[in-house]
Amino acid sequence: MRFGLALLLIPAQLHAETLRAVLRVPPGAEALAERVHGQTSDVDVEIRQDTAPIEASLPAQLAAADTIAARESVDVVVWCDRESDPPERLLVVVAMPRAGRVLVRRVEGEGSAALESAALIVRSALRALAAGAEIGVHRAEVAPVEQRPPRPSPGPAPETRAVRATPRTPAPAWIASLGSLSIWDFHSDAGQHGLAGRFGIAIRRLEVGLVAGVALPATLKDEYATLSLSRRHLAVFTGLRVVAANRLHVVVGAELGAAAWARSTVETAPGVVAAAPQVTYAPFAAPQVGLRWLALPALAGTLLLSADVVPGAPRIGLRPEGGGAIVGERRFGPVEPRALVLIELILG
Repeated sequence: MRFGLALLLIPAQLHAETLRAVLRVPPGAEALAERVHGQTSDVDVEIRQDTAPIEASLPAQLAAADTIAARESVDVVVWCDRESDPPERLLVVVAMPRAGRVLVRRVEGEGSAALESAALIVRSALRALAAGAEIGVHRAEVAPVEQRPPRPSPGPAPETRAVRATPRTPAPAWIASLGSLSIWDFHSDAGQHGLAGRFGIAIRRLEVGLVAGVALPATLKDEYATLSLSRRHLAVFTGLRVVAANRLHVVVGAELGAAAWARSTVETAPGVVAAAPQVTYAPFAAPQVGLRWLALPALAGTLLLSADVVPGAPRIGLRPEGGGAIVGERRFGPVEPRALVLIELILG
């Protein structure tokens, strides 16, 4: 069964006008059309849907693009179709009949990853053409130039249905990640390092979920004692994707949770008695910014930078045997920078 997708652009006369388009969605192309809607949800575009089937060959499709451009008075036609040889390749074509240019991209494979890659190509083409860029090559380099049909006489316009791209809400995606954790407490020589993981859900541009981290013990030494300290934390996070440019995403957000410091002390000076090992708890809040690179539609690498505000961070010191003033005091917080480098699996 053949399926395809055609998108017809009507360039705006002024930058302030809404971009208009006709989206051909033949039977079997609903999944691809949904991904195009999702990728263009942040573009100010009015899309009309048409269910006419896609032609069987590229020359016939280019000829149909000429007819559509003449009938609808548009400059650009975009469509996607499965190649017959080999059948697993998806063909993405951006034709500009009036300019005599065409852009052809082939996507290997099938399934969700291939559909998402095709939708990203369509998104990039729309953004470039809307900005006035010239893309593709001369049409004669791709297929023989067919004789363009004359402009048809005025007649009843085909029935179309105007829709907006933005009302469609993409399906939520689950995000699971694991990676390295680094915390700078300004007391240990190299900070505290360990593992962190996150699990959440993304709906359109909003992301929410849980994050946990465990740092390996860091050693702090002075003339009085040797201190082993390890921080752990559990928090809820929320983020908003403020930039979604092809494979690059920028996310800003915040975390709210609790941190725990596990410590043990060995005295190294006479007259000083170490306290028993204990755990200190304190709430924290952290503004956060993240940079995500989509290596694949379902796999990404992410760098998250946070500034943990911990008003109740522990205060650690030693009291001489028999009483007296605290010596070797260390005050943690109230702000501790934190970095996470994560590998993310995106499902949905």
